[in-house]
Amino acid sequence: MSGIRALVFDLDGTLYDSEGVGRQIDASAMGHVAAVRGISPEEARLLIRETREKIAVRTGRTASLSHVCLELGIDLRELHRRFEAEIEPEPFLTRDERVVELLERLGERFDLHIYTNNNRLLSSRIMTALGVDGCFRRIFTIEDSWRPKPDRQVLEEIFREIGQEPSHCLFVGDRYDIDLRLPRELGCRVFHSRTVDELLTIETTLPSGAPMNDQTKETLDAIMRAIEIEKETFDFYTRAERKTFNPEGKRIFRWLAKTEEQHYLKLNELYQSLHEGGRWVFYGGSTITLDPAGSGEKQVGFDTDDLQALEIAMEIEKKGIAYFDDLMAKTADADGKGMLKALRDEETEHLRVITEKYNAIKG
Repeated sequence: MSGIRALVFDLDGTLYDSEGVGRQIDASAMGHVAAVRGISPEEARLLIRETREKIAVRTGRTASLSHVCLELGIDLRELHRRFEAEIEPEPFLTRDERVVELLERLGERFDLHIYTNNNRLLSSRIMTALGVDGCFRRIFTIEDSWRPKPDRQVLEEIFREIGQEPSHCLFVGDRYDIDLRLPRELGCRVFHSRTVDELLTIETTLPSGAPMNDQTKETLDAIMRAIEIEKETFDFYTRAERKTFNPEGKRIFRWLAKTEEQHYLKLNELYQSLHEGGRWVFYGGSTITLDPAGSGEKQVGFDTDDLQALEIAMEIEKKGIAYFDDLMAKTADADGKGMLKALRDEETEHLRVITEKYNAIKG
């Protein structure tokens, strides 16, 4: 990554992992939507989920909570005033010396900045709790423009404020569509980090390498999107497995989650290999098998929520198959086609199992 002068970090989900903070944000947002719309918190939760799914269908991109709220006619200023009053991040956060030391090392080589959809007060409290509040030159929050990322106009203003061209910036975030896609399209380098452990590997990507041609950049963009899809799918199946009380449902959703996690890890390995040396990696197929049904399990029927989950799962797998088919069509490398075909075939098997189960239940 020759020519990098500034690193621009997302905050929540990137510099720390905390389900507790995430739950507080979700609960506060649901409460606000419920109050504005005159509905129950549970109805607000479903409305937020459905709206996010509709935006994804319309745009082909994952939508941030901020964009979902805007779609619902929510005033972001009022929403963040509620966040400031209700959210207490400190009990869920601890100082991670590994992250502090990483940022100190990076700060000796690059200008470090934060760009977040969070507000100024909560961002300050979170960074103080993490022990990283003195590591960044500039902190860009939702309050600077009230235009949530991704937003081209805001990004262009950030480039002006930090005095850097896009080609001299590396953006770091946990959500590709929200944090990284637009910066990459504008010419920035990106680093996709879903966990703190992944963040700690960022230094391995910083040594100079050969200039990236347009074809390689397009392929890396597509692989990064596939990574994001696999992680979102894994998260969905994990939630479905935890939610259902049905043994058969748990068995199937657990198998689906494990195989999607394996896809996610293999695509991450592929991304790093292509980025560093232009090499595809071998994938011989999943080693995870579907556990046999337990005694008497087939007599237990899925409930309504499980059927809805299966319907969503069928659509997820169809989109995954189409995405890998499209990637194969764009890939000239024989090893690359072989890997993508193996991934596509496993998504096809997922769809077969899900459809078979769904049809059996529906009669």
